[in-house]
Amino acid sequence: MHAFRMLVLLSFLTVKTLLLANWSTPPVTVYPSNGVFPYLATDQQGRTVSVWYDISNTGSLCAATLAPQAINPQGQPNWIPTNPIATNVQQPACSLPQPLGISSLGKALVAWADDNNSILAASLSPGEQSWSLFPPLNSSLFGTLSPYLAVASNGNAIALWTNLTEESTYQLYANAYNAQSNQWKGEQDTLRANLVIISNYNQVAVDDQGNGIAVVSDAIDAIQATTYDASTDAWTPIQPFPMIPPSSIAFVSVTMDRFGNATIIWLQIDNSLHTLTLPFGQTSYIIHTLLSTTAEDTSCYVSLKTDYVGNVIAVWPDLSDGLASARFSIETQSWNLLPIVPLANAPTDLSLSVDDHGNAVAIWTLVNQDGSSNIQAALLKNSDASWQSPTTISSSDYNRHPQVGLTSFGDAVGIWEAFSSDFIVEKIQSSIYLNAFIYQPLPPNNFHGKVIKNRFLTVTERIHRLFWVASTDPRVTKYQLYRNGQLIASIPQNQLFYTFDDHKRPRHHTDRYVLTALYPNGQQSPPVKLKLK
Repeated sequence: MHAFRMLVLLSFLTVKTLLLANWSTPPVTVYPSNGVFPYLATDQQGRTVSVWYDISNTGSLCAATLAPQAINPQGQPNWIPTNPIATNVQQPACSLPQPLGISSLGKALVAWADDNNSILAASLSPGEQSWSLFPPLNSSLFGTLSPYLAVASNGNAIALWTNLTEESTYQLYANAYNAQSNQWKGEQDTLRANLVIISNYNQVAVDDQGNGIAVVSDAIDAIQATTYDASTDAWTPIQPFPMIPPSSIAFVSVTMDRFGNATIIWLQIDNSLHTLTLPFGQTSYIIHTLLSTTAEDTSCYVSLKTDYVGNVIAVWPDLSDGLASARFSIETQSWNLLPIVPLANAPTDLSLSVDDHGNAVAIWTLVNQDGSSNIQAALLKNSDASWQSPTTISSSDYNRHPQVGLTSFGDAVGIWEAFSSDFIVEKIQSSIYLNAFIYQPLPPNNFHGKVIKNRFLTVTERIHRLFWVASTDPRVTKYQLYRNGQLIASIPQNQLFYTFDDHKRPRHHTDRYVLTALYPNGQQSPPVKLKLK
């Protein structure tokens, strides 16, 4: 089984990817006024959920859903508003805290702080329009900062927030969610220590099972990290990692692959960009890498994401007024810098999405010399060594705070805030790049068969017994079997070895069988063929 698992990982890297079409224009207005800080998340079925803040008097948290490849007659994404989630919500100071996540089956979770410093959460099941509220996640109401949320593919989640104590120190608190019981386990002091100051928002990342890692930087210019074991509901602080050389930290971020291996990236005010790797279950860092000495430290936006097998892509603004990036290969355990994408100015508000295959889309705000700003995006194929040319996807003169997601259908969905020059009208707008990437599944393996004869008293039945081994592509959901051009069976992907009996086959007749593997969106693999007589 271990050998098969390794075959899954290696073969998944070879999934074919094509680039098509472009972003929908003009963008659609999802929310007409008072909307700020949109976020989005996508599931394994191609569904997308977005939330944003309404800064009118009620201070509400709003949301909308986007069905797989759902577009209106103008080719724009067809967002469907849900019922409002909550009122009296604290607006975050910036777009860095990620309050939204979604499981592989489409259950969304969102977390926020209200005006009373309570950390609250709600869930939305697929097809529903009303969010279900949970009891408060915290007990201390002295002072909280907007929570960061990470949701595992199995639905488990971690909400992380900074708690301000009466002594004006900071504590890193978290509460873990169990999807099976639909309950939060209880708040915990993850570091079990008070920090004098923190230089940026904390972040948390999870693996497929809900194990996690939380990171923040402190006053002694060190990376503070703590890991979470979902099976024991326990946090384990990691020895702080000091800056090399000593320098103040401008920004720190983290990602975790499906197996629990974590990658931390941080930007220092000396314009250096560093990464660390923390293997699953370990308490010591490995592979400290200096990625850049020309990273732009004023925008404080660095983003990194992993693909299905554990490769990592990171993006950041460069001092040369360009988009810098690098790939980490799980196979070679090393980083490879990609060519810088030249831009008119350094990008801000960077957001990145990486699909299971290693394809990526980056989105950012580009501020012009006259103070106007555009939303731009670029694609990176898993087989390419450089990004595609950037595309401006906004239509108004003032835009900011973009977020982007790649669906399992290969669609890129962008959402952002468009505003007037006087900041009076703030809209939430969105664009979609249908089939930005098209994936072809890997076919099933070792397709073969034999003729079986069942003899009764006066009759002999001929059976064509077919065998195959499951596709090594983990996104395959079913197989379709054809006989002589006609579909005869649809078989779900739920095991490693398959046997299918085709009964009552005539003598002296050749049957031609074709077997394909399918993705949820209906995309078929190259066929494997067999003849039996």
